[in-house]
Amino acid sequence: QVGKDEGTDPERFAALTVAAYSGAMSMAKTAQDASVLRDCLAGLERSAPSPSQGALAARRRNRILPRPGTP
Repeated sequence: QVGKDEGTDPERFAALTVAAYSGAMSMAKTAQDASVLRDCLAGLERSAPSPSQGALAARRRNRILPRPGTP
């Protein structure tokens, strides 16, 4: 509902998100480099129709995609 209030169709944004992340997954797999996924996620968060969940989203992202060289 928030997206509709801001002029964004949530279903179209969801389709774009899935397509973009699917492409990033393919690129990351080919390159054997998760940084592509982090870049895609950052771009999607910047273009999201509603504010992200702040620290919770960052914690989840870091747990899923740890940066190279971190435990």
